[in-house]
Amino acid sequence: MPFHPTLCDIDAVGDNSSAVCICLLKQHIANLPQEAFAKIDNSDDGLFYATSRFVKHIDDVALQAFYLCAETLTADGIVFDLMSSWVSHLPQSFTGSVVGHGMNAEELSANLSFRSYFCGL
Repeated sequence: MPFHPTLCDIDAVGDNSSAVCICLLKQHIANLPQEAFAKIDNSDDGLFYATSRFVKHIDDVALQAFYLCAETLTADGIVFDLMSSWVSHLPQSFTGSVVGHGMNAEELSANLSFRSYFCGL
């Protein structure tokens, strides 16, 4: 089966839960101060991701917005879980096939929702 990533996008999905998802994400990002986007450590990112941390990489508000997006997905395709780790960005109730991408192989291997995954900058 060819790999076709599914994106939660208001234009592609076009239903109300998708619109709510996009609005929540935009609202959350808009409320962050500019310094929230600044890199604190200027060293090579590969050094940071070389060590497994097993922490959530997004906060609970952002995760809930992703869960709303996931409600619009069907289980007959393949979902690409971008910037993932040991915790999926999809709710446990999602039964579709998931391919993960992240920065630490040990964390990705602990994510039981993945059919497969790949790691790298």
